[in-house]
Amino acid sequence: MCDIATATLSGNLTREVELRTLPSGTEVARLRVASGSRRLTIPILVAGDALIDGEQAILAYLQEHFSEPPDAEQHRVKAARAKRKELEEACPKLAAATP
Repeated sequence: MCDIATATLSGNLTREVELRTLPSGTEVARLRVASGSRRLTIPILVAGDALIDGEQAILAYLQEHFSEPPDAEQHRVKAARAKRKELEEACPKLAAATP
């Protein structure tokens, strides 16, 4: 089955469109469009015949239709530690001031 979603955007792409496929087979596109002096990221989820846009709507859809893997919390903790380490290496003074 081929799903085609159409959206009209006015502006300039600021980077290549990122296309990925979730383990369920659902395709997700992420793009950034510069419009005037602001940049706008529009996450879109194509799910069957539905086009779901906006981060909160996508998260709600995924929570409703897919269960989280048992080790998801461990992955979030690991990602937070990596982010913290990256911050500490990039800016030691700022990292020391944050809890």
